[in-house]
Amino acid sequence: MLRFTIRDLLWLTVVAAMGVLVFGDRAALNKQRAALQAETAAERDKLKKERVEMGETFWKVSKSLQGREQNLDREVRERVHHEVRKALPVSEAELEATKRKSAELGAPRPQPLPLGYGEIPNKD
Repeated sequence: MLRFTIRDLLWLTVVAAMGVLVFGDRAALNKQRAALQAETAAERDKLKKERVEMGETFWKVSKSLQGREQNLDREVRERVHHEVRKALPVSEAELEATKRKSAELGAPRPQPLPLGYGEIPNKD
């Protein structure tokens, strides 16, 4: 027959209490972990949606800026073309008048280049 002393029963009580505490602590930790994982997943989904929205917004802004840039390029080209056309003599008569005026003011006259200048020599 088995005989248990009070000391044996106290040890059994301590071991049982430790087992209950460990089990309760693990259950609480598992519950916290599940809550944190759910919160993290929700935050991750929210950030993914924001990233998609920001990508769409970036795409729209990029297209808008690209259109504006093309418009500005065209406008600058038109202005430059207009200013160049404004600065150039319009007719041969104006060109001859400009040459005469330059000669009156003492501007040097361009000399024609010698024959063969700028041609590639034969390398035979």
